[in-house]
Amino acid sequence: MPLARERLDRHPRLANEAVGSTTRTIQVLPHLLCHAAVNSNARDHASGVLCGPKYSQPRMPLPPQKYVAVCGQSEPDPAHAEAAQEVGRLLAKAGALVVCGGLGAVNEAASRGASEAGGTVVALLPGEDRHGAGEHLGIALPTGLGQGRNLLIVTAADVVIAIGRGWGTLSEIAHARRAGKRVIALNSWEVEGLETATSAAQAVELALG
Repeated sequence: MPLARERLDRHPRLANEAVGSTTRTIQVLPHLLCHAAVNSNARDHASGVLCGPKYSQPRMPLPPQKYVAVCGQSEPDPAHAEAAQEVGRLLAKAGALVVCGGLGAVNEAASRGASEAGGTVVALLPGEDRHGAGEHLGIALPTGLGQGRNLLIVTAADVVIAIGRGWGTLSEIAHARRAGKRVIALNSWEVEGLETATSAAQAVELALG
């Protein structure tokens, strides 16, 4: 390490390239994580080996139609939980991959709905381990970023469905809109630039449209 540091100190250009490389890694990390989750499913479904003159081809699952982040308040609310579970179920039935924060309330309900419908759920957890993660997650990835993982969640998604309120949900809405991504609000914040849905079915229809 001392030799590497001395080399960077003597060559500012190398130091700048190192910083740029780290920045690019952070920017593409959410997409790499989600693609890794899908590819792991593909490996699990490989079925064929050579057998005489004929052999079967590996069965590869179709890629998800869309990556949809389901975000929502962390405080329990029966109405929001019911809506989130239905959103997760409908997304899974439509072949979308669900991205979420992986903890309780809206995240737990959406994960349950998607999992029970046979869908894939990728969770980006705030802590450095999987403690407290929901039981309906296909892939649970600790980030160690705390609330900063909200940015990863919306960056990994093509579109966001926000359910309920909460400051964390508002931050995810802001990150998504700043990145130019669509946000579907279901009983959520009334913010300019959002698309409003009045039911889980409408929210999913808008998200996948």
